[in-house]
This record gives sequence, C-alpha cells and structure tokens, in this order.
Amino acid sequence: MAITVKNVLELPSLKEFRLAAGKKGLDHIVEKAGIVDYEFADGAVPSSADAFEQNSFVIGTLLFAKDRPEWILQALQTLRSYGVSALAVKTVFFRQLPPEVLRYADETGFPLFLFDHSYFEDVIAELREALKGDQTAQREHRLLDELIGKRHSSEEVRRLALELHAHLRQWNRAFFCVGDREYDDWEAARILNFFALNAERSQETAAFVYEDGFLFLVSDVEKAEERFRIGFENGIRTAGLAEKGETLTVGRGKVYGLEELDRGVREAITACRGALLLGKKDMDYAEMGFLRILMEADRSALRSCAEDFLSPLRGDGETGAMLWKTAEAYVRAKGDIGSTSEALFLHPNTVRYRLGKIREKLDKGEGEYLFFQNLSTAVWARRIIESERARRRNDR
Repeated sequence: MAITVKNVLELPSLKEFRLAAGKKGLDHIVEKAGIVDYEFADGAVPSSADAFEQNSFVIGTLLFAKDRPEWILQALQTLRSYGVSALAVKTVFFRQLPPEVLRYADETGFPLFLFDHSYFEDVIAELREALKGDQTAQREHRLLDELIGKRHSSEEVRRLALELHAHLRQWNRAFFCVGDREYDDWEAARILNFFALNAERSQETAAFVYEDGFLFLVSDVEKAEERFRIGFENGIRTAGLAEKGETLTVGRGKVYGLEELDRGVREAITACRGALLLGKKDMDYAEMGFLRILMEADRSALRSCAEDFLSPLRGDGETGAMLWKTAEAYVRAKGDIGSTSEALFLHPNTVRYRLGKIREKLDKGEGEYLFFQNLSTAVWARRIIESERARRRNDR
C-alpha cells in the first residue's frame, strides 16, 4: 500500500487545500509530515537532507521570505532535491506565489498548495494518523504474506497469528471478500480505519486489507458455526461495507485452531477466487470440488495443461476465438446445450455445429464423457491463469 499526495487531500483538515501548481506530482508517495519554518531563515540553505525527510508532505507560512520573496524558489528547489513530496503554504504572508515559483513547480511536477484556515496542529496530526494506519496495513500485509506464503511449524503459525492480531482466540474462521468495484489502497485503508474506530461493536472479529480484498478473521473460544457467521456479518457492518450497497463475493475457509490459521486463510482466498470464476457470490472451500485442485495446482503444470489441450484452437484466428468462446460457455453451462445457446444468444443448432467443430479439433477419441472432462479441466485451467494475469496487471 502507498499513500499519495492526492490521497491526503481527502483528509478533513486538508480539504480546503487548493493546488497552485505541480499537478503532475499528485501521485508522489507520502510517508512523513513536517513543517518548514526556520530552516531557510536569512536565505540559508539547510546543509543536510536530515532537515527534511524524503517523501514528506511539508507545510509552512514562508515567514523566512516575508520580505524576500525571491528566496522562495531556492527553498522549493532545495525541498525537491531532498525528496520532499509536496509543500502547502498557509496564506499568512503570501496570498499568491511568485510566477517563477509556480512555473518551476509545474515544470518539475512538484505539488504546491495554498490554504487559508486549517491549523498546523490539525493538519500534522491527521497526516501522521493516516500515515500510521498505512504503515500498520503494510506491516499486516507482510505478516500475511509470511503466514500463508511459506510452510511453518504449528508453533510458528501460532506466533505469526498472534503477531498479526494479539486477541485471536483458540478457534478461527477466515472470510475473504472482494467488492464489485476496485478499491484503491487509500480507500481500503480508510474502510479499515472506520472498522478500527467502531471495533468495540465487533470484538470477536479482526479485519485486514490483503491483495485486492478484505480478510476477516472471526475468533471464538468455541467451535460454533453460527457464531462465526454472525461475527463475519457484524464485521462487514462495522467496516461500513454493508451500508455502502456493495455486492461482495465471499470465500470461507474451514474452522481451525490458531496453530493452523494459515490453512484457513489460504482456503478463504481460494474459495473467493473460485466464486469469482464461477460467477457465484459466496463459496465454502469445502464445497469447491475439483476446482480447488486446479486452483492449488502448480501454475506451470496448469498452464501446460490448458495450452496443450486447447492449442489447436489458437491457430484459427477469429474462428478459433469463436470456438473458444463457445467451449467456455459450454463448460460454464455444465454441458447443457440449451443453457449454452441462451448464454451466447445463439440457436441450439448453431451451438451443436460449433461443438462438433471443437470436437474435431480437440477430441482424442476418448468418448463423450472423457472429452467433456478434459475440456472442462483445460477451460478452467485457462480461466484461472487469465484471472491471475489480470489481477497482476491491476496491481501494477
């Protein structure tokens, strides 16, 4: 996750900030907040970059240049050379900034703001609180990567689980959900901040941002299914997701003790990905059937399976693309001609004709049952690879 200059403008104390120049730099990352005051007094230039930390959002009045506005440009150049992300000036001494300063900010993409009323203390406090939340989210993301990205002993899983959230109880169920639209990192972090502020309503549930969705861990001293369901529903209400009218796709792992929490988290994510592939709104890992085998298979083997079986369709240009679309719809319809024709808005006989062409190219003479089984496996393998490729593009 990363907070940008554009993101912090949504904070209450920064809403009155107006961009004077440097629009191209609104995507600069912000990691610190600071005040520029005495550092440039008497036209001085700070001798060390320690005066201003890299990726800082800096505010000030430019008091040092009150009678010498020509000093502002040099100060701006110094701030930029030290890696400062943006400067906001309170209009105590300058209602407008010199043209050469605005020109420099525009040319270099250094965001420069003016504001009239907000108190420095409020701005700095809000910035630091937001940045603290972002750092916490980054730490939690790293812990989750560590938890589910490697195989650990039960003792190590327990340690990582409690480091992730100190109040987890003995029994836990993981729920992973994604919305029907994309959240940027900033919006996702604000949802979790809202959750944290209202968490007393949902003490049994912990929430995290992970990859493209939200992970909820519902914890209890007893292994009672109904209590886990209620805990999750309370969690999404506490986070404000239910009130936003979001359509969530939810994956549920099985219930595990702390020593096996990694399994539950992996299962919830896999179930959610499976639900998205199948066009369902929720799915239990335990009910995924053969799809979970494919989704957990080695990716090079999965890619090879899809490419080897479906490669005869690739060399036919538009015809091959049309046959692929038909094959995919046929598999989604579980081999039902009527449902396939409805999905494609085609006459059933047209679907039969296309399926005949597909069999001519792909059937190895195993019989209808094995052919559909092989076609289904290859189609789902290709869909899994394509969905992961699309998710990586979105992450970039």
